[in-house]
Amino acid sequence: MPNFFDQFDVAPAAPVTEPPKPNFFDRFDEPSQPAAARPGPTVASAPAPAGLDLGVGVQGAARGIGMAVGQPFDLANMGANVLLSGADWIGDKTGLGRVPFRFKMPSEMLTSLAGNAAQSAGLQVHDPEKMTPGEKAVYNANAFGTLGALTAGAMVPAAVGRAAPVVARLPQAFDSLLAGYGAAPVRTVVGEGAAGVGAGLGKTVSEELLPEDARKSSPTAAATGAITDVLGMLLGGTAGGVASNIATGLPKAALSTARGFSRASDIPIDPETGRWARNRDADQAARYVQGNASEPSTAAENIAANANDYRAMGAPLPSVGALSEDPGVAAIAAAERNRNPAPFAQRDVSLRDAAMGELESNVPLGADPRAATEFVRREVDNRVNAASGELQAAEARLAQAEQGQRDVAGRVAPFAGRQGDASASLDRSIVQGSLEPMDAERRAAFDAVPRDATVPGRPFVETAAGIRRAAEHLPENARREVLPEQWLQDFESLLRRDADGRINGVNDVTFGTINDLRPILAAEIARARKDGAPTPYLDNLERLRVEINRATNQQPEAQAAVSHFENVYAPVWGRGAGEAYGFRQDLNVDRLHRTAAAPTATAGRFLSTGAGAREKAEALSRVVGSIADPTNRAAAESAVRTYVLGDLTRTIGRDGRIHENALARWLNGPSGWGEALSQFPRVRDEVAQLLTDIRAGSATRNRMAGEVERAGAQLKRTQADVDASGLSLVLGREPTKAAAAVLDSGDPERAMREVMATVSQSPEARLAWQRAVSERLIQKVTTASPGKVTDGDFAPEYRRLAEAFRQYERALAQVYSPEQMNALRRAQKMLEPLAREAPKAMPGSVDSANSGFWRAIELGLKATFGVLKGGGITRTLKVAAGPDAHTESMPQRLVTRMMFDPELAMHLLTRNANDVGTQRWNGKLLRLIAGAEGAREGMEPSDDQGSRR
Repeated sequence: MPNFFDQFDVAPAAPVTEPPKPNFFDRFDEPSQPAAARPGPTVASAPAPAGLDLGVGVQGAARGIGMAVGQPFDLANMGANVLLSGADWIGDKTGLGRVPFRFKMPSEMLTSLAGNAAQSAGLQVHDPEKMTPGEKAVYNANAFGTLGALTAGAMVPAAVGRAAPVVARLPQAFDSLLAGYGAAPVRTVVGEGAAGVGAGLGKTVSEELLPEDARKSSPTAAATGAITDVLGMLLGGTAGGVASNIATGLPKAALSTARGFSRASDIPIDPETGRWARNRDADQAARYVQGNASEPSTAAENIAANANDYRAMGAPLPSVGALSEDPGVAAIAAAERNRNPAPFAQRDVSLRDAAMGELESNVPLGADPRAATEFVRREVDNRVNAASGELQAAEARLAQAEQGQRDVAGRVAPFAGRQGDASASLDRSIVQGSLEPMDAERRAAFDAVPRDATVPGRPFVETAAGIRRAAEHLPENARREVLPEQWLQDFESLLRRDADGRINGVNDVTFGTINDLRPILAAEIARARKDGAPTPYLDNLERLRVEINRATNQQPEAQAAVSHFENVYAPVWGRGAGEAYGFRQDLNVDRLHRTAAAPTATAGRFLSTGAGAREKAEALSRVVGSIADPTNRAAAESAVRTYVLGDLTRTIGRDGRIHENALARWLNGPSGWGEALSQFPRVRDEVAQLLTDIRAGSATRNRMAGEVERAGAQLKRTQADVDASGLSLVLGREPTKAAAAVLDSGDPERAMREVMATVSQSPEARLAWQRAVSERLIQKVTTASPGKVTDGDFAPEYRRLAEAFRQYERALAQVYSPEQMNALRRAQKMLEPLAREAPKAMPGSVDSANSGFWRAIELGLKATFGVLKGGGITRTLKVAAGPDAHTESMPQRLVTRMMFDPELAMHLLTRNANDVGTQRWNGKLLRLIAGAEGAREGMEPSDDQGSRR
């Protein structure tokens, strides 16, 4: 039935009498044409010339090129056809029908295209079916000789660059095909060409023995023809390859053959079979082992070193797969374990028995584990009962020292709650004794100035105008907020106007008027500051006052008053007097009710902590120093002391004591009273003496407290040793459970060290604890596996032992001696080979090099004749190919022997596998070519097969 590839085929010999059924691939075909109109190559019908036509050889070489290019695709189509055959089998069983097509071989398509091209160029194309036997022999010899040489030439770069990343990713099955091409590529390619020529001649003989007409008579005849072609090509190719070898390497071949059949003297006789190995068997086994090993020499060294270690331990030897530490050798061992698991299982049991013996060697015989837990309990009781009554005496001395501290605090305690009264007393002293008398003196000095003396009014008007100009850029509402409009109008009232309202001058102003404005303006400034007026508003008022003061200073009569103000009054109560100035301003706001300067807050204004404390205290010190009356001055100083000591009472604790650190922070801390008290030395000295007394009491108290703490700690330490140490994990537990609690604690090393420090006081208790730990460790690292050990039901596991050793190594070192720890390490090393996972990709046996070839043959035959029939033909071919296809040999026996023979394994890993005189052609490639050709022949449609390929 037609499919996608039919458009490339030549016309069939006879027209199809029945129209084909459509299938999926018909949509890709060209429109059908009558048979007479279909193009095809013109086959020469004239009788063959008497002389041999050289074009036959060229045509054969062209076919060989086509097969070389298309052979990979041929093999792929064979695999696809096998799947289609399986689908046919399912269709037959289920009644769904068969798949109506098979994939053709691209190599035949390429040959057909080449023939068409040659014919179009005017060259004569011969029909292979009409060639004489001689021409056909030349044709086939050139075709398969070219195929063999080209295929071999394509393999040479892959063999030479086998270590390259891309080539190295090829499956190991390709190693057998690439063998030989890297060592002598030219000779090998020539040998492959000679083998191909022989295969072509063998195919010619097969075609003469079973002509094409006979093959088309039935499917059985077609199968027989395919088989004879394969066998003929194998025989002919072998003859060609051997002839090439004889011509190129007869002397070396003779030496190699003689050596190969001689005994391998460096390999002992097989103790089980009594047979000795030949050199060729040893070489084959060595090549297999070395080819799979990652680093053969390193693997051999590892086997020697590890075998010596196991022998030194007196332990059974594991397989060389574990001894080698080589993934390739481990893969061989895994394959051998799958082939013959019994000896591996026996060796596994021996290793577990030996490991179990090492673990049990650490169990002290005759020791009672409960002796350890009982000893720990008695020792804890003795420690607790040994606590003395020193604590009570220390507590009594501490109480006496604390009472002395409370007595010191009693000197300060009476001042608590008296700060308000002290502040009011201080207020009376400074207001009545300083502010009011000095205000009276200041006013009297200014009142002595003649009131009718005049000063120019222009500066006042200009000051008011300047203030207005500075606010012109502001919006109207903002101007109202910053302009003292009433005062500006008073200053502007000095302007003189004519009858029409035009300004024609500025009036002078009397000193009396200016002097009367001074206190009024001062009160306005104080009120505005209290009400939180904007800063520009306050600045403008100050500018007006500055102008008043300037005008006053210009009057000779007022200079004495100004001098008194600047030298006497201002340092105490003036603008530069700091907090005293602010106090005076607030007092002037409401002298009657003192709403802005309450008497009970006066001391707090001057006596405080933090930023500015020194400056405020300095202002108060100047005020107190300005009090002329000694009695009043003493009252002010007493009020300061009372206020300060009242604040100091805050440091008295709930226990009635002033703590040293609290008082030190109160006096000298960042927010302490040190800065403020620096201006009142008497009060500071009193507080400093108080601090000295408290420190002395604190030292005594702390010493007594230390004695109490030490006595209490001594009593508690014994109890803490029980609750917080490893001893608490032992009390009240069965011995092995106590050992488990210690090992599984948060810090097993520390806990074990503490327990050992206690039980080591008694040799009996020490051995008892060692037994408890050993029994717990054995429980931890074993599982219920009766079949894995010779005696008992529990077998040690490497994973459990390795994990336990990793977790508890330091803790166990507290219990065991170095030799006993080495016993645990030996047990772990004995179990390690049993835990190694077999590689996922395991190599075949040493006899499985031909498996890839036979799989390809079987795929092709099943694609041609169906699954069941193709399988039968494959088995027939394997029988004809001889024992090399399916039986085990001496090389395989050597590989099996080396699994538990380290010396033999080292020999095979390092043996010089002599390759002198070996064939320079690849029999596997020959069998692949022959099998593929047989499959192609079987796929060509016969008269009774219709469209099946």
